[in-house]
Amino acid sequence: VGGQEVLLAVWSDLTGRKQAENALLESEQRFEAFMDHSPTLCFIKDENGRMLFLNRVMTKAFGVTAEDMIGKNDFDWLPPETARAVMEYDRRILENDKASKQVEMVTTADGRTHEWLVVKFPIVGQDGRKLLGGIGVDVREQRRTERALKLSESTFRDLFLDAPVAYHELDTEGRL
Repeated sequence: VGGQEVLLAVWSDLTGRKQAENALLESEQRFEAFMDHSPTLCFIKDENGRMLFLNRVMTKAFGVTAEDMIGKNDFDWLPPETARAVMEYDRRILENDKASKQVEMVTTADGRTHEWLVVKFPIVGQDGRKLLGGIGVDVREQRRTERALKLSESTFRDLFLDAPVAYHELDTEGRL
């Protein structure tokens, strides 16, 4: 102005913004700590089946890193027939807009096929976008035990019904 240099400075109080950023960071850290200490595998996928979040239990079970999985869908890491079934199930949950549970057979990093009881549910983001959340528990041993018990009961029943001897039971009072 008139041959003189003028310095114009604008000051803005960023205290509120910094507090909000810190609160958001703290919330994200709490969420991740909670998820990573959960005994179940946990994940969040977008509407196209791409992984947005997976916890430590899931990365350990499948021998992957979160960084490698983020942005990938099930076809990127599961056998095609398994991926197709999982993604179809996920699509139905998002379309029906309600939670569901089922047992999914998925092979883990150790090469063994596990049976996971998976509960999946829709999550609607603030922007209205639908996401898919899920938690899973390995029920392979439980289901193996259930099958063994059913076989044992069936074998006992067959032997009992076909036995060439009479059988009866008495209660503690001596009644049939």
